[in-house]
Amino acid sequence: MGSVTTQPLFSFGVIADVQYADIPDGRSFLGTPRYYRNSILVLQKAVQAWNQHGNLKFVINMGDIVDGFCPKDQSLSATKKLVDEFEKFQGPVYHMIGNHCLYNLPRRELLPLLNIPSRDDDYNAYYDFSPTPEYRVVVLDGYDISAVGWPEDHPKTLAALKILDEKNPNSEKNSPEGLVGVERRFVKYNGGVGEKQLEWLDGVLKDATESNQRVIVCGHVPMSPGCASSAALLWNFDEVMSVIHKYDVVKVCLSGHDHKGGYFVDSRGVHHRSLEAALECPPVWEAGKDIVRITWMLKSSAKVNDDAAFKTVEVKLCYAPISQVDRPWRKTHNELSRDRSCPHKIVSKPYDKIPQSLNWTVDRETPTGTYFIRAYGTDVNGYEVAYGQSSDAEKTTNLFSVEGISGRHTSLDIASICFSVFSFGSLLVFLVKEKRKAKLQQRK
Repeated sequence: MGSVTTQPLFSFGVIADVQYADIPDGRSFLGTPRYYRNSILVLQKAVQAWNQHGNLKFVINMGDIVDGFCPKDQSLSATKKLVDEFEKFQGPVYHMIGNHCLYNLPRRELLPLLNIPSRDDDYNAYYDFSPTPEYRVVVLDGYDISAVGWPEDHPKTLAALKILDEKNPNSEKNSPEGLVGVERRFVKYNGGVGEKQLEWLDGVLKDATESNQRVIVCGHVPMSPGCASSAALLWNFDEVMSVIHKYDVVKVCLSGHDHKGGYFVDSRGVHHRSLEAALECPPVWEAGKDIVRITWMLKSSAKVNDDAAFKTVEVKLCYAPISQVDRPWRKTHNELSRDRSCPHKIVSKPYDKIPQSLNWTVDRETPTGTYFIRAYGTDVNGYEVAYGQSSDAEKTTNLFSVEGISGRHTSLDIASICFSVFSFGSLLVFLVKEKRKAKLQQRK
């Protein structure tokens, strides 16, 4: 009996929730780190990987191209910047809108920018296309009925507000507090599919059935509680799935929005995949390859002559707490002569009142781990009298990962979404006057 080799009918690239903004890193309301500036680098590496693949039929962006915290005077330019990055893919690119898109720009500006065909001159954002004769891709508008994105007096805004008033008793309609199970989906940052769109979807699936086509349904907001949290579901996911289950042609439903990712196969055999957010992929630098720009200066709040004792600045690469677990040889100690958390010296330079910068290539011998940058100000005797670091006091923010030479894979796992790249980064370290007991002990 001969062996059978199964080849894919076609391949395509996908990415979700880039949510770029030119602002410092932050956290979600659940405390998950968000890397706003790094997300465009994740996208750039994705485009590079897609082009290297060489045989992708198309790429689809699952929505939320720019974050809601993006300064509003930058919304248009930031969106254009991200669209330009997508356009570097050597093939067709398809977009859909998410709630963060609508926090930044109205539909009348978004749809032309994202090259989304508008229906009936009302800026509805649902459409379909066929990458091959055997397949059809349906893109849903999950904010068809929504309290964001439409004018305040628009019928769809009013319909959305009515739903929220009936289903969510909280004064803050973005809060699911007190709601139970899938009822938690009735929050303002979700939305619904309108009756006209449901009729259109039914017609598309009927036509696909008659044309002997299989279908991939894509929407920013998840369509099954099996693949996402109950607070991140389409308001009328049940109605949408009722139409989908009416026909035996939909094989997979893809979504974003929930950020953590999820997978589920429903009772009718439809696969549901919620994709991880590019926004929450931490920076990863490759040892011996990637370049980091490090800048240090005296803190702006410092008093006159606070730096009088500074002679030299030593910049070091330091282990974050997560890379110190079960590794006593990397332990932090209050007595600096016994501290082992910052063993990797980057540079030692004479102190200058003028901000100083360095382009540093990550050392080839740097082991795989999670790090931050620290700079020490030392006096003429070599004692540390000041320090600053790129992370916060608890060493939980603005961290980055280094992939050591020995741990690097020969190929890129595209399915992971978090691409291993950081072509050129920047860190800013402020020096502050040091008065800790440890410093005084070392002088004795």
